[in-house]
Amino acid sequence: MSSIRYKHNYRFVTLYPSITPDRLGNLISGNTIPALLKNGDQKFAPYKGSIDIKECDGLQRVKLVHIKGWSPTDGETGLWYDMPPEHYIVGAYKNDGYYIVLFDNMPKPVALT
Repeated sequence: MSSIRYKHNYRFVTLYPSITPDRLGNLISGNTIPALLKNGDQKFAPYKGSIDIKECDGLQRVKLVHIKGWSPTDGETGLWYDMPPEHYIVGAYKNDGYYIVLFDNMPKPVALT
């Protein structure tokens, strides 16, 4: 199970592929993350985990923003990969939620321009 660090307002929270309360027992952002729309607005949907690029045929691609880190594990232990600032992460929309698309087992950050 993968996890992400996401900037919600002025806080950084760790989200998992299911609704996850923070350490105080509060739901943070309803476990939703934003994707950029073509008009520049953001649309929020639940974070569902990671998916390999080979499984993305026919899925809508999205630009996931405000993701600051990614871990292939549950995030409590294990390795974290920091995502560069001013970048979005390639994602896919499936089952009413967003997935991080993995290229060779890693997310793909792309510069916002």
